[in-house]
Amino acid sequence: MKERDYDDLEPTIIEGHEDNLEETELLDEKTKIIKKTIPAFAWLVCIDRQFSGKRFDVGLGITSIGRGSENDIVIGDDSVSKEHAKIKYIESEDKYKIYDLVSTNGTFVNGERIEAPVEIEDGDLVTFGEVNFIFKRVQIKKIKTKKLGEDYLKEDKE
Repeated sequence: MKERDYDDLEPTIIEGHEDNLEETELLDEKTKIIKKTIPAFAWLVCIDRQFSGKRFDVGLGITSIGRGSENDIVIGDDSVSKEHAKIKYIESEDKYKIYDLVSTNGTFVNGERIEAPVEIEDGDLVTFGEVNFIFKRVQIKKIKTKKLGEDYLKEDKE
């Protein structure tokens, strides 16, 4: 097989969220980062209505959910309250918990209406009002390498 020459290719540009814009960083001659993003290791994937198939990132910290435009995840459906729910990542326990904010039509996890904070796990059905989502997450573990002594993130394949 003939080896290809890639010197004539344009630089690869890695893009992210505009609100996390940092100074352009040149990694090498061919690759540069123009924006950096905060990593998301969890998502809500809508499985019905007008948002079917759309993925919403759940951040590390607190993610607000509702119909109002000030939320991190905006669900424009009349069954969803303006400030409907919050999902909190608890780093010390490596868990995500969901909180209903006394919404009119409720928040449900696997068909059960929640009254108090509930832990959510990969594959759980989460419903805000009448809109259904599947909660997905990737578990990440920090490991130490003896050779370099730095922390690296590694996907946990459990």
